[in-house]
Amino acid sequence: MTTKLIITDAGPLIALANVDLLSIFKKSSFEFWAPQAVIREATADGSKPGAAAIRDAIGSNWIQEKTVEHDDLYFSLKKLLDEGEAEAISLANRNSTAVLIDETRGRKVAQRNNIPVLGTAALLIHAKEEGFIPEVMPILNILKLNGYRLSSGLMLKVQELAIIA
Repeated sequence: MTTKLIITDAGPLIALANVDLLSIFKKSSFEFWAPQAVIREATADGSKPGAAAIRDAIGSNWIQEKTVEHDDLYFSLKKLLDEGEAEAISLANRNSTAVLIDETRGRKVAQRNNIPVLGTAALLIHAKEEGFIPEVMPILNILKLNGYRLSSGLMLKVQELAIIA
């Protein structure tokens, strides 16, 4: 089985850490890389929920921290996005792979640059398909209750997809 590479932004890391599901990164058939700016964003405030779990996941190499060369694409993205999103999209572009990002503006910018986009919900559906979690919707409901922005349209779509997964 070949491992598919995914570059992750901070939002999905934080969301999954907050519901104690970073183990998805360890168990998945995907290989996950996170740019240094993403790691800083996700762990800078050690008192925030999930920061320690994210540091542990990186220390255990479930998620590999990567240095990103700040090229022309990065500098053009940095005008529109925060540093972590710009690094994640730039690294995904450089490695011809998908980016795991939930923030709407970042998703649109990645798509305009022909970079495949996955979100936390898609990753959870994949985790259910691989048998790592029994259900997707209870996790999304917990994320939403904890302030993670998930539109009702996305929730309905995921509910439909999760049933057949």
